[in-house]
Amino acid sequence: MAARRHTLEVWGDFACFTRPEMKVERYSYPCPTPSAARGIFEAVYFKPQFRWQVDRIEILSEIAYIGLRRNETKEKISEADVKKWMRGTAEPKPILADGDP
Repeated sequence: MAARRHTLEVWGDFACFTRPEMKVERYSYPCPTPSAARGIFEAVYFKPQFRWQVDRIEILSEIAYIGLRRNETKEKISEADVKKWMRGTAEPKPILADGDP
């Protein structure tokens, strides 16, 4: 049986196709990788008998990047404060990224 061609058009506000060598930084490839495209096909239509082969990926809109930061706190909660909170002898003190409450 001859292979059939299938086309999917996918879109979204955000996507991250993480580069394996940059796991901590969360830097994304500029477009979906072939394995990500296979995953999209499998998410839409999965059958164990099928093996999706990605021939081509086309980008229809300009690619844009955003800066996304994590763990922006400058301090850590002390172990003593955690133990007091667990015993119920003190209230938890929030640590906020943008300053004091």
